[in-house]
Amino acid sequence: MDLTLIADQLATNRFGYFLMSKSQGFVPFVGGGQGILCLKRSTLS
Repeated sequence: MDLTLIADQLATNRFGYFLMSKSQGFVPFVGGGQGILCLKRSTLS
């Protein structure tokens, strides 16, 4: 099974990364940001 990650319409010259986890969670405004982190512990990066 193959996995394909696609990032589209991103800001030019900005850093970004993909995260994945075995379990789902809900952490609003993680790290002082404006988004929601939908991961629980045991994060794989």
